[in-house]
Amino acid sequence: MYRTVYVAALLGCVSWAHGQESHPEHAETVPQVFDARARALGELTTFGNQDGVLFSVGEASVVVPLQRKSSSGDGVRFSATQFQWSTDLFLDFTSSDCSGDPVVNNWKGPWPSVVFREGTTVTVYFPKDVPWSPMPLRSHLVSDTGQCESYNVPIWSVAWPLGAKLVITRGHPEPLTVQ
Repeated sequence: MYRTVYVAALLGCVSWAHGQESHPEHAETVPQVFDARARALGELTTFGNQDGVLFSVGEASVVVPLQRKSSSGDGVRFSATQFQWSTDLFLDFTSSDCSGDPVVNNWKGPWPSVVFREGTTVTVYFPKDVPWSPMPLRSHLVSDTGQCESYNVPIWSVAWPLGAKLVITRGHPEPLTVQ
């Protein structure tokens, strides 16, 4: 008798599991990110507590983070439905006047990168695939103002030389939406 009950319970579980797999409404949907042209950029993903979209250049893959778009421009009120690329505050250089290539000194993401905004242009900077080394930082660009600021004395930082860059807003303009 126990064998009959066991077989009946097992068949019931198998039947229930098969029913779950065959009904798409039970499948988990992953939010997708779209640009201003309504083109899908990919799944909304999370890395290091930042939500974003995975982009790759060669072997390097980074999660480019998103943030809610300010609806008033004052940074106080934010859109419920529109997003923009979230960027780093500074872009560092070994030169004293922000000339030449920037360095990549940000460890976030699956691959180090710097995401920087100049006006409406957002660029992702990827490092060369070489070991990091100490580099003297002598100046930086400020994202909000676009101004170059020099350091009084060099600040030594672990960094990589620039390997590649991707102007992300050229192909994927803002505002972004998540659906």
